[in-house]
Amino acid sequence: MKIMEESKKSPVFMKNRELSWLKFNERVLEEGATNEVPLGERLKFIAIYQSNLTEYFMVRVGRLSDYTLLDEDNSERRTGLSPEKQLEMIFAKVRELYEKKDQVFEDLEKKFRKKNVYHLSMDELTKEEKSTVKHFYKAHIKPVLSPQIVDFHNPFPFIDNNHTHAILRLRRDGEDFFGLIPLPEGAKSIIFLNREKSRYILTEEVHAYYAPSLFKEYTVKEVALIRVTRNGDLSADDEDADDNVDYRDHMKKILKKRDRLNPVGILSDRPLSSTMSSYLEKELNLTKDQFFITHTSLDMSYAFSLEGALAERFSDSLYYKSYRPKPIGPAVYEPSLMDYIEKNDLILSYPYEDINSFLDLINEAADNDDVLSIKITIYRLADHSKLVDALCRAAEHGKNVTVLMELKARFDEEHNLINAQVLYDAGCNIVYGFDQFKVHSKVCLITYQKSNEIRTITQIGTGNYNEKTSTLYTDLSFITADPTIGQDATEFFFNICTGVLDGSYQSLLQSPYSMKPRIIELIRREADKGSEGYIFLKMNSMTDYEIMEELSEASQKGATIKLIVRGICCIIPGLEGYTENIEVRSIVGRYLEHPRIYLFGKGDDEIVYITSADLMTRNMERRVEVACPIQDPDLREFCHFYLDTQWKDNVKARRLLQNGDYVPIDDGKEPFIAQDYFMERANERYELALSGMEKEKSHKKEQPRGLFNRIIHFFRKN
Repeated sequence: MKIMEESKKSPVFMKNRELSWLKFNERVLEEGATNEVPLGERLKFIAIYQSNLTEYFMVRVGRLSDYTLLDEDNSERRTGLSPEKQLEMIFAKVRELYEKKDQVFEDLEKKFRKKNVYHLSMDELTKEEKSTVKHFYKAHIKPVLSPQIVDFHNPFPFIDNNHTHAILRLRRDGEDFFGLIPLPEGAKSIIFLNREKSRYILTEEVHAYYAPSLFKEYTVKEVALIRVTRNGDLSADDEDADDNVDYRDHMKKILKKRDRLNPVGILSDRPLSSTMSSYLEKELNLTKDQFFITHTSLDMSYAFSLEGALAERFSDSLYYKSYRPKPIGPAVYEPSLMDYIEKNDLILSYPYEDINSFLDLINEAADNDDVLSIKITIYRLADHSKLVDALCRAAEHGKNVTVLMELKARFDEEHNLINAQVLYDAGCNIVYGFDQFKVHSKVCLITYQKSNEIRTITQIGTGNYNEKTSTLYTDLSFITADPTIGQDATEFFFNICTGVLDGSYQSLLQSPYSMKPRIIELIRREADKGSEGYIFLKMNSMTDYEIMEELSEASQKGATIKLIVRGICCIIPGLEGYTENIEVRSIVGRYLEHPRIYLFGKGDDEIVYITSADLMTRNMERRVEVACPIQDPDLREFCHFYLDTQWKDNVKARRLLQNGDYVPIDDGKEPFIAQDYFMERANERYELALSGMEKEKSHKKEQPRGLFNRIIHFFRKN
């Protein structure tokens, strides 16, 4: 097999992770330029693009910057690129993307004005509006400003991570000085100028406009807004945490360090003079390549505040039509969801179905006298989490509640610390996981006694227990009373609570030990079938070196390989002699695609897993992940149907080319958006379930499993 050109060279069918991610984020930006997407949603896509890029700089650029300080060779294994070369390529691409973003934003602003929604500059305000803005500035902004002159007596101050500052170049008595004014914490991002809130100005623009008035003794030569992004790649994985320290205190120390790490980039709202840029280069220890310019807002999160102001009045023309996830739970399966799960496996598909159905199960368990314990792994939670409330109530009702709270969930560490304390105060047992391995799995186990037997209900999901993101992300949540999976889940919780990583399980796969070998084994199984081999994988990212090697070998043996990879994809598809039987597609749409479904084989030979793990080295080797087989024939058929439906998408999907570009799917068929299809059919599924249950109550003949089959066939026909 031609896996490599030469043994010491990087594979020709693999590409750089960082540049692949930038291509994905460019796809997000392209949604902001798509005419078929409502204007308000397009603005939000630009905001998401900017937020993604900021986090990318904090984490990935931050890590590469650290690597450049080390003596050892940290070249990327997949491509052989050094950290320095990767940074050079990243900065060049990001500069290009900022220009593209500004063009998209400018076009969008023109279209907003045609809808009578005006983002105004100070020069465009009416006399009355200027008076309103001036009054707002004097009453709400100026009193809390802290302007600072930088001179011999006042050194350059610390600039907070991703916080907007006005910077001024000043002159007095023939000398140059610099002034800095941070935008006040908590300041509103938008100042609305009319009752309809259709005319507005951004607070940061007002801040820049009035900044010169604060330095009355100086001649103002230059004014700009800047945001400094700092290295945020500081996690407990990289810390030398002693085994005998309080892990909560350890995480608190890490959080204090994060905002004070070295700068990795600076963004300004206009070109800076050579004097200003040279000064900032020196003070922030940056190079010219790390300076970027945008003519849009430095903080695009205002797009979400704007939605709150405009959504009701302009809902039909500016935003997606509201969609409410459908309840599948006690509302359908009365009187008891636990009773239903005893007889039938169930998959909830978010956001088409409601996470409250899972929360109903937890609340039912909290109230059920037969329930002995609830155990769960938590990675990210919503603010004011209903799950936390339910778990607290279960503990207060005498259930043994064990929560593994992952404190290394990047940027959610503090939030998880707070929730851990709330759960602890309610009487829950709190476990904090492993020093060197994040627990990223999504597993919940309910143990109860019935008819003198110990029984279990196990839930395994592809996404977090977060009520907010469950309406924004697509995910699958599998719930079963299968005793084998229940026994595996019981062993899993015993193991992680006692520090055991290499547990042995009958059905479940677990990284960092059994998952990757099993996936490789199944890839090889399909490869050995030659042209009859079939692999269909859906995930967020694909980076693992060995798995990509195995997929290349399977392709060379003739196996058909379909990959739906939303984000990073380091395998180059369609490369003759290496990956000609691999096709990669990515879907970016209204909802963030998030399920991980791994399917191997066809017909009776088909094996399907759902999991929280992407095919990335970090997930396979440095995280605790769980994959669960879907053995119920109806649910396995549903997973297959889910993948096939997404593959039919020819509007939001893009095909990955060998050069890394994503191009539209040109299949000559009627336009088809998978996410819209699932939304449109969710109501029918709900109504069908209701009518089926009513019929069953009347005739008491048809089993619920037959109902699920009818749902699948209904989807197939429609």
